[in-house]
Amino acid sequence: MEKQIERFLHKELKGINPKIFADKRIVEESVFHLLRVREELDEFIDTLEMLSDENFRKNLEKGLKQYKKGETISTTLDNLRKQLKDE
Repeated sequence: MEKQIERFLHKELKGINPKIFADKRIVEESVFHLLRVREELDEFIDTLEMLSDENFRKNLEKGLKQYKKGETISTTLDNLRKQLKDE
């Protein structure tokens, strides 16, 4: 498994000295950071898709109007996400 990770990192990080991959700690930290960045990008893409949904925009505009009027916003972002997935 370590060799596969090393090959992946070496391929993706061209120009990096391959000797650093001999340090298991550096390899593990690199993989951890790559996975974290991937998760963050996935969440960002999900957010963009959600924001482009017409129903979400309508609900968001409704919530902003309620907020500007000083009314309590009756739904949370998590509830909006659930509603969009159900539709």
